[in-house]
Amino acid sequence: MRPPHSRCRRPRSLRASASLEQEVKERADSPSPSAGTSSQATRRDVRNIAIVAHVDHGKTTLVDSMLRQSKVFRDNQVVQERIMDSNDLERERGITILSKNTSITYKGTKINIIDTPGHSDFGGEVERVLNMVEGILLVVDSVEGPMPQTRFVLKKALEFGHAVVVVVNKVDRPIARPEFVVNSTFELFIELNATDEQCDFQTVYAIGLKGKAGISADNLADDLGPLFEAILRCIPEPRIEKDGALQMLVTSTEYDEHKGRIAIGRLHAGELKRGMEVKIGETIADKVSGTALPTIKIEEPTVRMSFSINTSPFVGKEGKFVTSRNLRDRLYRELERNLAMKVEDGETADTFLVSGRGTLHLTILIENMRREGYEFMIGPPKVINKTVNGKLLEPYEIAAIEVPEEYMGSVVELLGKRRGQMLDMEASG
Repeated sequence: MRPPHSRCRRPRSLRASASLEQEVKERADSPSPSAGTSSQATRRDVRNIAIVAHVDHGKTTLVDSMLRQSKVFRDNQVVQERIMDSNDLERERGITILSKNTSITYKGTKINIIDTPGHSDFGGEVERVLNMVEGILLVVDSVEGPMPQTRFVLKKALEFGHAVVVVVNKVDRPIARPEFVVNSTFELFIELNATDEQCDFQTVYAIGLKGKAGISADNLADDLGPLFEAILRCIPEPRIEKDGALQMLVTSTEYDEHKGRIAIGRLHAGELKRGMEVKIGETIADKVSGTALPTIKIEEPTVRMSFSINTSPFVGKEGKFVTSRNLRDRLYRELERNLAMKVEDGETADTFLVSGRGTLHLTILIENMRREGYEFMIGPPKVINKTVNGKLLEPYEIAAIEVPEEYMGSVVELLGKRRGQMLDMEASG
């Protein structure tokens, strides 16, 4: 039984409160907290949020409904389901691999939405994305509640100090238990050391597939209006230095064969114009008077695999790109967009060493290349060791595992089989 926790309050959906529309109006009429005391200004017409969910909790379907109701598409336009899962592998595996962004407009406010991966192999994507937002939309299933992927990204978001709006999705399921899910989510916030303000999260109940939402599970509106209102009310407005020198933090990159390298990030100060001369380094700044922003640390690779041309009797049977030049060009082109990956020349001219954050990270690259028509051979994954001050060091991960007491022995046994070392054990709560 978890001991009572006196620091945090219950979430807003379980307490009496004024209507969302009234509170949004009161907030809009109130003076800006930054007015008169700082050079920073508040953009009341913009909200930046990241959307977080476990696999199959309806995150992408909910975004589909948000896009449709905000009239992003024409009435007669044919739109596929799960729009944000644009990658074929994402649609097949049901996971988010690459962070993607979109935007909608609601009552004159532009809401920028960023999709986030949940797997630790793509942790670099998560940390970079969270630098771009002021809050997150946490989507949880009305039956299952918070799950492991939810926990990983939520912990990162709370550490950034972001505000959270919880969406209990699929409340039309016959075995839905929304009150239990809200309580479980509240307990998760406590376990992750959320602040009082973060624990006082707004809960919205929804049926993402039907595009309905409400602040009560038993009384949903015919559209997602209550969800949009909750975002406007609970997610802080971004603050910028509009009159300052240009400062832009690049969080991810893309590559186009015709346009070249494309930088995606957030403008913190100044104004970016076409044809403007800048100083490009780790961040983008004004060429004359700009100051660089603190850079984002990218995790070092931990696993390496060898890629080489196919020398088997079946060469040329499946792919059309089979030469070492084809393989080299494709691997080095991957570095233009995949910042957490490294490629080196191997011992022979036909072999290349590819390093990544984990086996899943490398597996996604292998499958994408295979579908693009590249034919090659791979070697087994090997852990990357390095020598520092004459000592051979091996990469390791720090695992913080929180489980009920009855499962503690089994978890310790599993870690022991993987040569894990117990550093600390304590009761939570």
